Amino acid sequence: MTRRGRCPTWVLPSCAIVLGLIMAAWGLGWAPGTDVADAVPPSHTAAAPATVANRSPAPRIAGRPVRLIIPALGVRAPVDPVDAPDGDLEIPGDPGRVGWWQAGAAPGAEAGTVLIAGHVDTAASGPGALFWLDRLHPGDAVTVATTSGDVHYVVATLRRYPKADLPRSVATPAGAPGLAIVTCGGAFDRRARSYLDNVVVAAVPA
Repeated sequence: MTRRGRCPTWVLPSCAIVLGLIMAAWGLGWAPGTDVADAVPPSHTAAAPATVANRSPAPRIAGRPVRLIIPALGVRAPVDPVDAPDGDLEIPGDPGRVGWWQAGAAPGAEAGTVLIAGHVDTAASGPGALFWLDRLHPGDAVTVATTSGDVHYVVATLRRYPKADLPRSVATPAGAPGLAIVTCGGAFDRRARSYLDNVVVAAVPA
């Protein structure tokens, strides 16, 4: 299993660059400057990420997310809407909170992938809401509580990608709805001051 460690605050800009690949799929040319962080253990093997075409119809609820609930991990994390002013995604500094990219899809929308990201830990605060994200399995439940009601998802895949290989299909603006939860992972490169991989949970409407 990958050894975990706290993510120093000076690591954050280098970790976040990978999320720009996701935003490129939306045609925004985004170059973020904030991080999300941790790893999938080698024992986790999963099929290729669920494609948009294989996702289920959207629930008839659409609203601003306020809480990410993952029962298998005991997670009930507040969700903050975040933007990317000047190309920097404003992921909450508190690792106990997660950020929803509000320029993307909303939970319950009829199309597009809802993108939620957060720090796995920080040097100041220790482990965060996504610290054990790598322990999810296909079939696990995820709920996003919104201002319009709860939207329920089920985990389809859990993958770890080298940052340079993160597919743009992780979050897309079109097609059937889904949810992507993203954080950093893999080994920590002290020279580059960055985690080497990204962890992506892809979920489909339940």
